[in-house]
Amino acid sequence: MSLQPDASERTFTRALVVDDHPLFCDALMITRRRFLAVSACALGVSAFRTAPIIWHGQGLGTKISLRLHTNEALAQEAIRKTQRILHKIEQNFSLYNPRSAISRLNQTKFLQMSDLFAHLVSLCDHVHRVTEGYFDPSVQAEFLAETDGHNKARWHDIEQRAYRLKLYRTQSVTFNGIAQGFASDLVRDALNGLRMHEVLVNMGEFSALSGPWDIGIADPQIGVFEHLSLTDHSVAKSSPNATILNGKSHIQNPRNTAHACFSTLSVVHKSAAIADGLSTGLIFAHDDLIQGLFQQANPPKLIKGLRANGEPVSWTS
Repeated sequence: MSLQPDASERTFTRALVVDDHPLFCDALMITRRRFLAVSACALGVSAFRTAPIIWHGQGLGTKISLRLHTNEALAQEAIRKTQRILHKIEQNFSLYNPRSAISRLNQTKFLQMSDLFAHLVSLCDHVHRVTEGYFDPSVQAEFLAETDGHNKARWHDIEQRAYRLKLYRTQSVTFNGIAQGFASDLVRDALNGLRMHEVLVNMGEFSALSGPWDIGIADPQIGVFEHLSLTDHSVAKSSPNATILNGKSHIQNPRNTAHACFSTLSVVHKSAAIADGLSTGLIFAHDDLIQGLFQQANPPKLIKGLRANGEPVSWTS
C-alpha cells in the first residue's frame, strides 16, 4: 500500500519508531486487513500543477505515506506534525505497547480516559449504534480466548461515566477496526491547519484534502477491481479473508455465527474513522441496514464492494 512516486516527485522515507519498536507492531494490528486493502493507483492524473513531495513511513501496522503539493520547508513541518500525532496514537491505542492506555484498560478493566481516548470511544459508540452492533471493539477477547463466544459482554455493556471507562471482567477491547482511520483524520486536520490544501494522507486508510485523487480498491483474491475518485473525502476498506489468525478471520462477527456477507467492502465518508469502522462492521450486515445508513445523519457518500460470491455491489447517497 505504498504510493510510488514518478520521476518528478521528491521523496522522503523514514520509519516511525517509538521505544525501539515500529508503531502498532502487534500481531493483530500488523495483519489486520492490509493485504491489498486500498491501493493508490495512477495518482499522477491529479489536477495539481506542482510536483508533489512524497513521504513514506512505517506505522500503525502498515506502510504509511503523505503526498504533499507544497514546498520542502512546509513538507518537513507536516512530517513532524504527523510523527507527533502517530506517537500519541501509539501511546493510547497500541496493543503492542504494554504502557499504552488501551493495554492498561485491558489489564485492569478500568481507565481514566484522555480527551483523545474519549474522542475515539465516542466514535466507536456511534459506529456501533448505526451498524446495529456489527462493529464492536470488544471482539478482542475472542482473539485472546477470554470468552467462549456464548456468554460474552459486548461494547454496549461497557460502563462509561464522564471520562471513566470500566470493562466487564471478561472484556478486552481493540481499536484495530477504527484507529487507522482515526489517525488519518487527525493528520489530515493538522495539515489543513497548516493551510495545506492539496494533500493525500495514507495511514492505512486514505484521506484527501482537495482532489481528485484516483484510488484503486482491491480484493485479496482478484486484485484491484474498482477505482474511486476521491475529493475532500476519505476511503476505508475491509476484506475478512485477507488474514486468518488462529483459524479465524481477523474480522469477527460480534452478533452471531454467520459468515461475512462480503469478500470486500469499501466506504467513502468525510471521516476516515467512521469509514474505517463502517467498513469493518458492515462486512456482516444485510442490505437493508446498509441502505438505511444513507437516511441517517452524517451518512456515507458511497459504499462499494464484492459480495462473498464475487458479485459487485454499490450504494450511494
